Amino acid sequence: MTNRGFGSGDQGLSQTSLTIIVVFLCLALYNVIELTLIIGGTFKRYSGMYFWSFSVATLGIALNCSGFFIKFFGPFTLGFGYLSCTLSLMGWVCMVTGQSMVLWSRLHLILQNEKRIRIVMWIIITNGAVLHGTIIPMVYGSFSTNPEIWLKPYSIAEKFELVIFFLQEFMLSSLYIFQTIGLMKLERPLGNRSSSCLMMKHLILVNILVIILDITILALEFANQYDFQISYKPFAYSVKLKLEFTILNRLVDLTKCSDLNNPTITLEIFSTETGGKYTGPVYYAESSSSSSTGNGKGVMMPTGIASHCEGRIA
Repeated sequence: MTNRGFGSGDQGLSQTSLTIIVVFLCLALYNVIELTLIIGGTFKRYSGMYFWSFSVATLGIALNCSGFFIKFFGPFTLGFGYLSCTLSLMGWVCMVTGQSMVLWSRLHLILQNEKRIRIVMWIIITNGAVLHGTIIPMVYGSFSTNPEIWLKPYSIAEKFELVIFFLQEFMLSSLYIFQTIGLMKLERPLGNRSSSCLMMKHLILVNILVIILDITILALEFANQYDFQISYKPFAYSVKLKLEFTILNRLVDLTKCSDLNNPTITLEIFSTETGGKYTGPVYYAESSSSSSTGNGKGVMMPTGIASHCEGRIA
């Protein structure tokens, strides 16, 4: 890390490397546009933990990409350097912890245990406060008159925080995988055995794909490809957010017609249209102003997504 190491300037990167970086950043921004349209077209009421965590994570990707565009292609001045690191750090915080909060906010769909849900929440909050609080001063320290003293500490801390955040999201994805299998065993699937098996495989494969995306970020970091890692990361997180709606739709299908009262997210999940007619059941997830609710068993629901089955439409 040299002076203004998180600021502007390409720092001697080849044209090929810069092209790869631009491709990752542009793909991430394209996904942000698509995610924004999905948010606007899906949520009827802009409230609830799921909506806000999803929106913040999406905004974080845009800020992170903007910061790195300035870093690599902006004027090589101290002012633009501070602007670059400020935008990228704000985006990093919103993107990484926001993604984890998205996963947490729908955890009650498959884990109806208030104590465990709260434990997971505090793990996310603690990791975010400690890791973000450790990295941010080091990044700004790179603008000091003696930036070299931050080189070794940051190199260690960067790898450490990536591993911890990976383990955090691995824990969340693993919870969904194992709890989904548990729901299948308890005969709470949608439809017959074949459709239940297909749904289970879909949920597991998507969560495995999320884990693979996190592993690729780790691989780039430990291969000392820092510039590729920081440009690839927002792209990977944008893909994970796009997969999020696929997972949520399946989970709502899986828990359809269950007694989850007073929900706080509005979604509409429709079956595939075939031959001009809807051949599958239609589900609605409605919204209210409450941010938490009970399930009749003393378990508080952090998001309260509920679905209502209305049969088939001919």
